Amino acid sequence: MTVKEYNRSVDEYSDLVYRFIRGNLKDEDRSNDVVQDAYEKLWRHVTEIDYVVVKAWLFSTAYHNMDSEGAISKAPFALPSPKRQPSTPPVIFFFPVATVYLCRA
Repeated sequence: MTVKEYNRSVDEYSDLVYRFIRGNLKDEDRSNDVVQDAYEKLWRHVTEIDYVVVKAWLFSTAYHNMDSEGAISKAPFALPSPKRQPSTPPVIFFFPVATVYLCRA
């Protein structure tokens, strides 16, 4: 990818990536940081990435940056704990073992 294509990707996709991240994080500052980190990483790998895949690469990188901050795994509300059944002792099954003798002919 060239510098011109990089700048074009900023113009075309930065707003889309920001809105995607902002919708998940609900925090403007953290969303800006995640998008900026994605574009910084793109700049470091600008010679390795083709312009054809840059949109998918940006969304994927931003999503993983968002996940590395723990934003995806944190639920905004407390999930109810599952009801536990009273503990019962495990059932053990015993099966007779057959003895097999091998004979050579």
